[in-house]
Amino acid sequence: NDTEDCDEGPDDDQTDASYVAEREDGTPKRSHKRVVKTGTAAFWPHDVLRSPEVVETALRNKITPTQLASVAHSLVKATSGDPKKVNLHYKTAYNYKIETTITIAKQIKESWEPPAIGIVHWDGKLMDTL
Repeated sequence: NDTEDCDEGPDDDQTDASYVAEREDGTPKRSHKRVVKTGTAAFWPHDVLRSPEVVETALRNKITPTQLASVAHSLVKATSGDPKKVNLHYKTAYNYKIETTITIAKQIKESWEPPAIGIVHWDGKLMDTL
């Protein structure tokens, strides 16, 4: 169970770490009912920037390949990884972005089915012929 029962806790201006109650078995008990996150073992594949999820997120948030490579480098270092073992050069990030965008576009075009009835909105312009 990721949540734990609440015990009388500290005042609002105290930090969670300053007050820890003990259970009957002597293990610490948190003073709130938040989910305790223990973290995860990070694995960085050498071509993490090729991931469609990473490329899609970067495109939607207007992150340049240089910014993406820089953030990925920092994340690899922060998780005790070796940045030399991961492709993090900005040009590599750019190439992965182009390659993955083309792949996603092809998948969308292949799976798209035109509607039976369509409406064309022409901004109210009058046309003699169409």
